[in-house]
Amino acid sequence: EMSHGLLLELDNIVSASVVTQFANLLKSKMHGGVPSIWEINDGSLAEKVLLDNNLNDSYLLNLKYKFISSSSESNFSPEFIWVLTPSFVEKVKESIFNN
Repeated sequence: EMSHGLLLELDNIVSASVVTQFANLLKSKMHGGVPSIWEINDGSLAEKVLLDNNLNDSYLLNLKYKFISSSSESNFSPEFIWVLTPSFVEKVKESIFNN
């Protein structure tokens, strides 16, 4: 249970930092969503996110991490998925090609 809270807080901190940096770089107002946890035993987490949320026109950034501790009981491998809207991707492209 504690690892779930740690993952949610880690995701919240990293996401907020990234969103803030992109908002500053792109001179746009933007916000991130609330982190959540899904435990998937079979199939792809990315597919589940796409299908369950009808995000066919969105882009997914899929990050997989492996946290290792001195105690093998504490090892875990979370997968973070960020949903990027088409308008966000267009702003990034404009920023890249206009500079």
